[in-house]
Amino acid sequence: MALTEMIYLDNNSTTPPLDTVIQSQLELLSKNHWGNPSSDHQLGSLARLRIENIKESLATNLDIDSSDAIGFTSGGSEANHKVISHIVSKTKVIAHSSIEHSSVMDGYDKFLSNDEYQIISISVTTEGTIDLAELEKNLIQNNVGGLSIQWANSETGVIQPIAGIIEICSRNEVLLHVDAAQAMGRINLDPQLLEQIDFLTFTAHKIHSLKGLGVICCGKEKSFDTLFPNPHTLNSPAIFALEPSLKLISEPPSEHLKNLRDSFESELKIRHPELIVNGSDAERLPNTTNLSFVGVDGAALVTLLDQHDVICSQLSACLIGRPEPSYVLTSMGIPEDIARSSIRFSFSKLNTEKEVETAVEIISKCYSELLTRTQLIAS
Repeated sequence: MALTEMIYLDNNSTTPPLDTVIQSQLELLSKNHWGNPSSDHQLGSLARLRIENIKESLATNLDIDSSDAIGFTSGGSEANHKVISHIVSKTKVIAHSSIEHSSVMDGYDKFLSNDEYQIISISVTTEGTIDLAELEKNLIQNNVGGLSIQWANSETGVIQPIAGIIEICSRNEVLLHVDAAQAMGRINLDPQLLEQIDFLTFTAHKIHSLKGLGVICCGKEKSFDTLFPNPHTLNSPAIFALEPSLKLISEPPSEHLKNLRDSFESELKIRHPELIVNGSDAERLPNTTNLSFVGVDGAALVTLLDQHDVICSQLSACLIGRPEPSYVLTSMGIPEDIARSSIRFSFSKLNTEKEVETAVEIISKCYSELLTRTQLIAS
């Protein structure tokens, strides 16, 4: 099968760039927009002006009062690490949920060996959500000064009760960092909530733009340049490429994504009632499903599907290569054998109903084949 005929269902890992994004790079190379935005001459000024215009457009799409609150980094992980470093400069007691993205976990882990700091892990329910009463209890008892929370989980798509979390953090004077990498461009983000979040981070390559660009939005009238001075040359090509994707932020294709996801789940469940949809009772991103294919090894099924040109993943891309089952799923109380059988499928605006129909047929066939093999070996 040709590469263009692959069915790509790993959009929480990265999304294909839009044609308009690709075109923006051609224009960058062919017109006078390739200058260094840090330079004082006219080419630098032209690049700098375009970057400022894109910041203004991003602020408009997020309904943020000032573009001064917005800044760029080399990626989502760096954005998270910059925010974490700032938070730990303000408080010695920090918390995060037990299912945060690995970049957040790693960002805080480097402080664990220092006795000055206390890192609190907040457990989640069996559906993968924060219990608000338990959260507030932990924050008060431990005198927590900073909290990092994913708006929506990258593996299950489960959405956290952000409004309640904001209220609790505000009431207890806790700096709040929200990682919106998966939520951005998939659900509507309430501007009234955004303005109450101290730091919101996301990355361009999850919204059909380019890798190598992270975004930090500083809420509550903070200035990015004041908090995070950047002496390095900005990645102007990636910033320019963000412009065609901005509409996805203000007008996410949520209904299209949900139709694809729901059709995918229901058709697979008809064929295989034993499948488990992890986090199904919680509010989820419309594009994400995490399925346990009971009785088989999830990694083996991912490999078999790859051979049949259906592209999916078992874990967050940043965790690939680790032998342990997903800590996100085990934190939800899911047994290790079920966690190991689980696979994440994530859709984008570019996926079609026809792709879903074809993918369901291939997945069903591959699962049945692998299940038969597994049962024969066991006998």
